[in-house]
Formats: sequence, C-alpha cells, structure tokens
Amino acid sequence: MGKELLDRGAGARHFLLGNEAVVRGALEAGVDVVTCYPGTPSSEVPDTFFKLSPDGPYRLEYSVNEKVALEVGAGASLAGAATLVTMKHVGVNVAADPLLTLAYVGSPGGLVLLSADDPGCHSSQNEQDNRWYARLAGLPCIEPSTAMECKDFVREAFALSKKFGHPVLVRTTTRVNHVRGPVTFAALPDKTPPAPFVKNPPRYVPLPVSARAMRIGLLKKLDALAEVADASPLNRVSGEGTVGFVASGICRAYLRDVLYDEGLEGSVKVLDLGFSHPLPRNLLAGFARGLDRLVVLEEVDPIVENEIRALFQRRGIACEVVGKGETLPRFGEYSTDIVRGAVRAALGLPPVAATLCAVPGDLPRRPPNMCAGCPHRATYHAARTVFGDAPVYSSDIGCYTLGIQPPFSAADFLFCMGSSVSAGSGFAAASGRPVVAFIGDSTFFHSGITGLINAVANNHDLLLVILDNRTTGMTGHQPHPGV
Repeated sequence: MGKELLDRGAGARHFLLGNEAVVRGALEAGVDVVTCYPGTPSSEVPDTFFKLSPDGPYRLEYSVNEKVALEVGAGASLAGAATLVTMKHVGVNVAADPLLTLAYVGSPGGLVLLSADDPGCHSSQNEQDNRWYARLAGLPCIEPSTAMECKDFVREAFALSKKFGHPVLVRTTTRVNHVRGPVTFAALPDKTPPAPFVKNPPRYVPLPVSARAMRIGLLKKLDALAEVADASPLNRVSGEGTVGFVASGICRAYLRDVLYDEGLEGSVKVLDLGFSHPLPRNLLAGFARGLDRLVVLEEVDPIVENEIRALFQRRGIACEVVGKGETLPRFGEYSTDIVRGAVRAALGLPPVAATLCAVPGDLPRRPPNMCAGCPHRATYHAARTVFGDAPVYSSDIGCYTLGIQPPFSAADFLFCMGSSVSAGSGFAAASGRPVVAFIGDSTFFHSGITGLINAVANNHDLLLVILDNRTTGMTGHQPHPGV
C-alpha cells in the first residue's frame, strides 16, 4: 500500500495488511512520533511509515534497540507528542525497565505500545504472552482481530492514552499483523501544536517519596479504566443461550467463522473481548447470567480464563468455566479447527472427523537456510575450515542463526539478542574450552556492545565474529547506527 494511506478524506475503502491498517489508525489519531526496533511480525508497521515519511506529518526513528525506542517515545510524549512505539513480543523484555516506570510517570501526549506476539514461534525463540506486561506494568490492553480493527483499535488506543495521560498496550499476533482485509478510512485530523511541557518534578521524577504517590495514582487509573472497559464498544455481546463464549484476539475471528459455518449464530452467547485489561468485570458478570457453561478462547496463556474464574468465585457466580485446563491447548496458535472442536464439545455435539490431504510420505525436508550468495555462508565456511569441531559456537539472533544448519553446524547455544558475547564469555570462563561467538552488526549495536565491554573488562577469552552486512537483514533491511 502506498500514498493512499495518507488520503485525508473519509470513506475510502482499501484492502490492507493488518500492519498497514495499524499505520492508518495511528495517522487518523494524529500521530506525531513513531519509534521502533524492527522485528517480525511487527516490521511492516515502521517500514510503511518509512515509505510514507517524505510526505507524512510525523517523525520516524529506527532506534538502536527496543529500550531506547520506548525511552525516546516516552520523552516525546512528555513533550506533548502523540507517539507510537512498535516492537515484537521479545522486544518488550528489552524495554521492560522503562515500561514499568513509564506507567507511573505517564504519557501526557499519548503513547501506544504495539507488541506483536508470535504464538507458534513462527519467527521467534519463544511464544511469550505479553498480556502479562499489561498486568505487570498496569497498562490497559487492547486486542484487535481483523485489519479493520487494527485501524480502529489503534485510533481508540490513542484516544484512551490521551484521555488518561497513560500508555496503552495494543497486543497483536502474527495472524493479525499479517491478515489482509477491507479497511474503511476515517478522515485524518488537522494537526495542532502540543501543549508546552510544564516542569513538575514531583509529577515526573519518581524518587521514592514521589513514586509511592504515583503507585496510588496508577491504581486509581486502573479502577477508572475498568469502568471504561465495562462500557467500551470494543467489547461486544451477541446471541442468546445457556452456553457462552468469551474470545480475545484472533480467536474472535475464528469463533465468528465457526459459528457461521455451523449455523450457530445467535444460538449461543458471545462476548467479543477487544478491551481485555482491565477486565470488564461488571460486563462479564452480567454476561454470565443464565449461563451453565462458559468457554474462554485466547492464545497463549489462560490469563482471561483465570481472571474470570477468580471473578466468578468472588461474586458467587455458578457457571462452569472451560478453558486451557480442560479441552484447549496451552501452546501454539489456535485455528478454526481447534475452536470448532471447543464449540462442538461445549454444545455436546460429536467432533468433526479430521480431513487429511493425501501426500507422498517421502517428501524431502526443506528447513530454512541461508540464501544462496549470502556473505555469511563464506564466513561460516571459513570458520569451520579453520576451527572445525574444536570450539563451542555461541550464536545470536539474525540470519546467521541459520548457521546451525549443515554443512556449517556452527551454533551450539542461543538465548536472545546480544547473548552470544556474554553467554560465550561465561562458557569460556567456566569450562576453559575455546569459544567462537557470532553476532550481526545490527544485533551488535542492539545489545552486543555491552557484552563486549564486559568481556574486555573481565579478561574473557573468546573469539567474536561480527557478521557485518551493513543492514538489519532478517527483518527487511532496515538501517542501523553502523550504516
């Protein structure tokens, strides 16, 4: 999608990627500053802003890592700028330090943090559920399920953040980021100058004496946000019956498809949970009236499920809650087949026999590998030629992680971005064995530099190979400080 995203008028209808719809939603909210560190499945958001940037009314920054991206965004919001910060789910781990304090300090200009989660580990080393960060930090959490909702929910997230002066977490997943669907545009707003920053150290400097009051203020905000969630149009109730379903994220789309396919629309109660934290407690309690059974559909962890169980226990609501402890998996992506099985089981219907495609049993495996002509192939060939199997190979996050594949077989352990240097140092110090650590140039700037400083300061004995291809290769050739 190109310059059409900058169309100022309302009513135009386009077929957008979920990430492109996020961009349009931010533009409709009057975004001023966009910061990021690229990471699948979030990368198309900043990349789309980049393509539009010569004409876009915003400042875009590819930051050195996610912590820096959030800190730049937080500062911009303090200056009155409406700010969008994007990253993949593991990037929020890197940004967690400022994130938890940002919830105390607030974001006067409005700040939306897009966390693109990856159930099923399509492109990640874990499938952590970043809705936990909303609970840990005290942030409202919004979860779209379609391209249209990506636009509308991001715009609503900005409105909520500006109203409360508080950051908002928008949690997407791979299928939502990369879904395509029709999106109807609203008008772009006229930009107005932000209100000037007024110095107020007790409000914005969380020394212990101030932080205690900030904590109380945060809890009061969460109580007010729970009332907003109860009345939010992002949460929709439909249907009737004694069996109900609460679904969040992409599970909402799967549930809609299944109920349509099975001819069950309107015959069961459904709560589309788009505003999932704080939990809309009063809405849920009213929804549960008359229900014998409630099925909770969510990817990855049973967060909403456990909160509903606790709510029902506190309020004495006698309704069976079915979730990941019963029939639903606690790992991987959901699908229409998984949701269909849960729906039919809840209604006492027989399971649908699985349809298998007949394919030969001897198809060759095609694991991911480094591209033909990739300069990393020559580097790994040289390393293996010189060192062979003698050293332990410490790997990192990037294209070069594929050095694990034959014929190179040069990856013996891996944790996270930047860990090859530090973990390799620790292994060498503890074992006395030779260690060769591989890291890319973008990852080195992201979080490898500190490990190298530590290795020099502590006299660690390892060989560090920086695979410098002068780009952030795996996520789409974004710039970094070494370019």
